[in-house]
Amino acid sequence: MTIADLAEKILQAKGEACHAILNYMIDHVDDEATARRLLNAYAGYVERARDQSDTDAAMDIAKSNLAYLAGYRDHDTRLRVERLYNCVHPVIGPASERRPTQEEMFELGKKWAEGSLNKFEQPNDV
Repeated sequence: MTIADLAEKILQAKGEACHAILNYMIDHVDDEATARRLLNAYAGYVERARDQSDTDAAMDIAKSNLAYLAGYRDHDTRLRVERLYNCVHPVIGPASERRPTQEEMFELGKKWAEGSLNKFEQPNDV
Protein backbone atom coordinates (compact mmCIF):
# COMPACT_ATOMS: atom_id res chain seq x y z
CA MET A 1 0.00 0.00 0.00
CA THR A 2 1.38 3.40 -0.95
CA ILE A 3 1.07 6.54 1.17
CA ALA A 4 -1.52 7.81 -1.33
CA ASP A 5 -3.56 4.61 -0.85
CA LEU A 6 -3.41 5.07 2.90
CA ALA A 7 -4.40 8.75 2.65
CA GLU A 8 -7.38 7.85 0.48
CA LYS A 9 -8.54 5.20 2.96
CA ILE A 10 -8.20 7.58 5.91
CA LEU A 11 -10.24 10.24 4.10
CA GLN A 12 -12.91 7.69 3.31
CA ALA A 13 -13.14 6.64 6.96
CA LYS A 14 -12.34 9.65 9.17
CA GLY A 15 -11.20 13.19 8.73
CA GLU A 16 -9.08 13.37 11.87
CA ALA A 17 -5.85 13.42 9.88
CA CYS A 18 -7.24 15.78 7.27
CA HIS A 19 -4.72 18.61 7.70
CA ALA A 20 -1.78 16.21 7.44
CA ILE A 21 -3.26 14.63 4.33
CA LEU A 22 -3.82 18.02 2.69
CA ASN A 23 -0.17 18.83 3.39
CA TYR A 24 0.79 15.48 1.85
CA MET A 25 -1.32 16.28 -1.22
CA ILE A 26 0.43 19.64 -1.59
CA ASP A 27 3.99 18.58 -0.84
CA HIS A 28 4.29 15.08 -2.27
CA VAL A 29 1.72 14.34 -4.98
CA ASP A 30 3.03 15.05 -8.46
CA ASP A 31 0.89 13.00 -10.84
CA GLU A 32 -2.61 13.83 -12.00
CA ALA A 33 -4.12 10.37 -11.40
CA THR A 34 -3.13 10.38 -7.72
CA ALA A 35 -4.17 14.01 -7.38
CA ARG A 36 -7.62 13.30 -8.81
CA ARG A 37 -8.08 10.23 -6.60
CA LEU A 38 -7.13 12.05 -3.40
CA LEU A 39 -9.14 15.16 -4.31
CA ASN A 40 -12.22 13.01 -4.88
CA ALA A 41 -11.63 11.25 -1.54
CA TYR A 42 -11.24 14.59 0.24
CA ALA A 43 -14.40 15.98 -1.42
CA GLY A 44 -16.22 12.84 -0.24
CA TYR A 45 -14.99 13.51 3.29
CA VAL A 46 -16.21 17.14 3.06
CA GLU A 47 -19.57 15.94 1.79
CA ARG A 48 -19.97 13.54 4.73
CA ALA A 49 -18.54 15.87 7.39
CA ARG A 50 -20.82 18.73 6.43
CA ASP A 51 -23.85 16.61 5.57
CA GLN A 52 -23.46 18.20 2.17
CA SER A 53 -25.74 16.54 -0.36
CA ASP A 54 -24.42 18.68 -3.21
CA THR A 55 -21.35 16.93 -4.61
CA ASP A 56 -20.34 20.00 -6.65
CA ALA A 57 -20.45 22.20 -3.54
CA ALA A 58 -18.34 19.68 -1.62
CA MET A 59 -15.77 19.64 -4.44
CA ASP A 60 -15.72 23.46 -4.44
CA ILE A 61 -15.01 23.47 -0.68
CA ALA A 62 -12.32 20.79 -1.09
CA LYS A 63 -10.56 22.73 -3.87
CA SER A 64 -10.80 26.01 -1.95
CA ASN A 65 -9.31 24.45 1.19
CA LEU A 66 -6.47 22.84 -0.75
CA ALA A 67 -5.63 26.01 -2.69
CA TYR A 68 -5.87 28.11 0.47
CA LEU A 69 -3.37 25.90 2.27
CA ALA A 70 -1.08 25.92 -0.79
CA GLY A 71 -1.10 29.72 -0.52
CA TYR A 72 1.27 29.37 2.44
CA ARG A 73 3.84 27.70 0.18
CA ASP A 74 6.16 29.16 -2.45
CA HIS A 75 4.86 30.35 -5.82
CA ASP A 76 6.03 27.29 -7.76
CA THR A 77 4.17 25.02 -5.34
CA ARG A 78 1.00 27.10 -5.77
CA LEU A 79 1.30 26.77 -9.55
CA ARG A 80 1.79 23.00 -9.32
CA VAL A 81 -1.13 22.53 -6.92
CA GLU A 82 -3.43 24.64 -9.07
CA ARG A 83 -2.49 22.61 -12.14
CA LEU A 84 -2.75 19.19 -10.47
CA TYR A 85 -6.02 19.82 -8.64
CA ASN A 86 -7.61 22.36 -11.03
CA CYS A 87 -8.11 24.84 -8.21
CA VAL A 88 -7.40 28.50 -7.35
CA HIS A 89 -6.75 30.27 -4.07
CA PRO A 90 -10.14 31.56 -2.90
CA VAL A 91 -8.79 34.92 -1.72
CA ILE A 92 -5.78 35.82 -3.89
CA GLY A 93 -6.88 34.05 -7.08
CA PRO A 94 -4.87 32.06 -9.62
CA ALA A 95 -1.11 31.87 -9.12
CA SER A 96 -0.65 32.08 -12.88
CA GLU A 97 -2.24 35.56 -12.89
CA ARG A 98 -1.10 36.98 -9.60
CA ARG A 99 1.95 36.84 -7.38
CA PRO A 100 1.08 39.11 -4.45
CA THR A 101 3.58 40.25 -1.87
CA GLN A 102 3.09 39.30 1.78
CA GLU A 103 1.69 42.77 2.45
CA GLU A 104 -0.79 42.48 -0.45
CA MET A 105 -1.86 39.02 0.74
CA PHE A 106 -2.45 40.41 4.25
CA GLU A 107 -4.57 43.26 2.88
CA LEU A 108 -6.57 40.89 0.66
CA GLY A 109 -7.15 38.61 3.66
CA LYS A 110 -8.41 41.55 5.72
CA LYS A 111 -10.80 42.61 2.95
CA TRP A 112 -12.06 39.05 2.56
CA ALA A 113 -12.61 38.72 6.33
CA GLU A 114 -14.50 42.05 6.35
CA GLY A 115 -16.71 40.80 3.51
CA SER A 116 -15.57 43.45 1.03
CA LEU A 117 -13.85 40.96 -1.28
CA ASN A 118 -15.62 38.17 -3.12
CA LYS A 119 -14.20 34.66 -3.11
CA PHE A 120 -12.62 33.45 -6.35
CA GLU A 121 -14.74 30.68 -7.89
CA GLN A 122 -13.18 27.26 -8.41
CA PRO A 123 -12.80 26.05 -12.01
CA ASN A 124 -15.23 23.39 -13.12
CA ASP A 125 -13.81 19.99 -13.96
CA VAL A 126 -14.00 19.10 -17.61
